[in-house]
Amino acid sequence: MVETIRAIGNHQGVIIDESVLNLLGLRAGSPVHVALAPDGKGILLTPLTAEEASDAKAEHKARVRAAGERVLERHGSVFKKLAE
Repeated sequence: MVETIRAIGNHQGVIIDESVLNLLGLRAGSPVHVALAPDGKGILLTPLTAEEASDAKAEHKARVRAAGERVLERHGSVFKKLAE
């Protein structure tokens, strides 16, 4: 199957045929992990279970929180001055 990368808003994407989605048990809104193929010449989409998606979301939130804390540690005085 050959598809074309299309503009979708400010992003690009590939339309996946419904029959392929059905084979994988996916539908619009299903969480998938996106990675480079081992040879670096392709993209792998791997379906996630609800538990894996929840774990990934929690991990992302923790990384964002840690990044915010590092910014406040480094630039806290700037934020205080801006708040005055």
